[in-house]
Amino acid sequence: MRIETPERGQDLHHPSEGFENTVFAFDRDYTVDVNPPREPDREAVPLEWVGYLAHHTNHIVYAIGNQLLKREAGIPGIAEIVESYSEVEGADSESDKFSARPSRRERVRMLADLYPAANEYIVVDDVDLSALPGWTHYPSWEFVPAAQEKTIVDDLPPTQDALENVEVEPATDGTASHFS
Repeated sequence: MRIETPERGQDLHHPSEGFENTVFAFDRDYTVDVNPPREPDREAVPLEWVGYLAHHTNHIVYAIGNQLLKREAGIPGIAEIVESYSEVEGADSESDKFSARPSRRERVRMLADLYPAANEYIVVDDVDLSALPGWTHYPSWEFVPAAQEKTIVDDLPPTQDALENVEVEPATDGTASHFS
């Protein structure tokens, strides 16, 4: 199943100078509530938040870890990063400086290259990516409280009314629900 960049994000690979959106890169395992952190006192990011950000805001959202999150939240992932990066950079897969399966750090750096005019880059992952230049790293247990305090973006967390407008399809492939 190929996931396209959400329609409102298709023109954002080369956004205008007025672009004031955030690029989010989410890991799944030990980060999102479909596979939460092992420690019971650590909060996971609700899958509904990831889907809401991707489908009901103007932010850009990608899955950079376990690719089950692509289906669960209906967001683009590693294949789309690599394909888009090759197209933007004008490289073919054999001469591209990144492999077909770049490391997690490379994936995140590639996203920044794809969205050079974003006002902020946020990666949410249990793996420490705080050393990546230009990116703000949060493990889920720090991201959730910061979002609840409205220090991440104004439209996160979504209100209960906003979540009631989110259409979620039951999964038929053994994964969690799918956003549409």
